[in-house]
Amino acid sequence: AKTYLEDRGKNTDITKHPWQWLTKHSRHGQAKKTRVYLSHAHDWICWDHTGNGVMRKTPMVLVSHMIRVDTGQTTTNFQKNANKDEDSRSFSIITHKRSLDLVAETESMARLWVRTLRLLRRGGGAAHAANSFMNYTDEQWFRADTDRSGTLEIDEVIKLMRKMNITVKTSQRLCVLLCDVRC
Repeated sequence: AKTYLEDRGKNTDITKHPWQWLTKHSRHGQAKKTRVYLSHAHDWICWDHTGNGVMRKTPMVLVSHMIRVDTGQTTTNFQKNANKDEDSRSFSIITHKRSLDLVAETESMARLWVRTLRLLRRGGGAAHAANSFMNYTDEQWFRADTDRSGTLEIDEVIKLMRKMNITVKTSQRLCVLLCDVRC
């Protein structure tokens, strides 16, 4: 029995193509044609990054880090240069740290990307359960990091522990916060 992704025709399956030309909208509102593709294991979304004509390290988004895939031009990146003609071909891959805002050449290609990414995001079995837990903890960490520094201050850790219903004695809490294993 073939999976949904394996059963799709060769011309309409993004998992079989090495890459697709999509228009990527940057944080600065610039739109640029970019080669976007899935890794061979379908666990990374990758795109070519050039700056001043020089090829740089390939940027990637881990599929397990996706919170959701939105259709239309709803993110702030899209709002900077909103184009109603592109709205039906637009979609955004949302993670805790960023959004990857893309426009496909056709509506059907955009729908295919969205459907495929949502299927990959869902996963299945034990991997899905572990993925869900990791996404939950990542989301809680991100929400607790109020200053968006990428690290948590002591007061942020205490609030996070309370929110997640983690109860520890004051002496244990101090040891955990100070990372002193001798306590």
